[in-house]
Amino acid sequence: MYFVSEEILQLIVDETNKYGYNKLVNTSGGDKPSARMSKWDNITVQTLKVFLGMLMWQGLMKLPHVRDYWSTNRLFSNEVSKEMSRNKFELIMCMLHFGDNDTQEGDLLYKIQHLLEKLIHVFQNTLTPAEDFCVDESNIPWRGRLSFRQYIPNKKHKYGIKLFKLCVQGGYTWNLKVYTGRDETRVGKRDVMVLSTEHNDDMVEIARRGGTIVWPFEARVLT
Repeated sequence: MYFVSEEILQLIVDETNKYGYNKLVNTSGGDKPSARMSKWDNITVQTLKVFLGMLMWQGLMKLPHVRDYWSTNRLFSNEVSKEMSRNKFELIMCMLHFGDNDTQEGDLLYKIQHLLEKLIHVFQNTLTPAEDFCVDESNIPWRGRLSFRQYIPNKKHKYGIKLFKLCVQGGYTWNLKVYTGRDETRVGKRDVMVLSTEHNDDMVEIARRGGTIVWPFEARVLT
C-alpha cells in the first residue's frame, strides 16, 4: 500500500460514493433499487483500506469462489472475512470507481486516467532515476470486452492490455503508458511515446526497430 497515498484513497472514495449515489437515485424506468442496492451507504477511507486489504489477501489465499471466504465450512474458515460482511464487500465491488463517468471527452482511459496520473506521480517522486533507462512492453492478462484489448499469439497470455514502461535499473517502473490503439495522427509509424526524465516534461519520441530503441534527440541507442 506504500504507493497508494491518502490522496489516491480519497479519490477512490469520492468517485465510488458519487457513483453509488447516482446508481441509487437514477434507477432506470423509475424502478425501485434492489434490496442489496438499497443498503448502499457511503464508504470512508478506512472502509476502503479494509476492502483493499481483503482483496490482496484473497489474491494470496485462493478459494474457488468469492463467497467461500465467508463460508461457515471449517475448511474455509478464517478471521479476515470478519472485518467486512460479504454483502458489504460485494456492494463495494459493484460500485468501485476511479473516475467521473460524465467526463469522458473521448478518452478511452477516462475511468482510470486520474488514478493513473496520481500513481505515476508517486512512482516518480519515490525514486530519483539514474542515467540508464529501459523501455519495456508488458501485457496485463485480460479476456473481457475492451476496445483496445491486444491479441499477441506468441505470449503466454495471448489476450491482454499492453503497457509501455520506462524502467530504471532493478526493474522499477518510473513511468508507463497504456496502449489504447494506434494514434490516427501517426498512422504507419511504429513509434511509441513515453515520458522523458524529470528534466523534460514533454513527451519524447522513441523509435522502435525490432529490439532496438533509438532516442532521436540524442546520439544514443539502447538494445
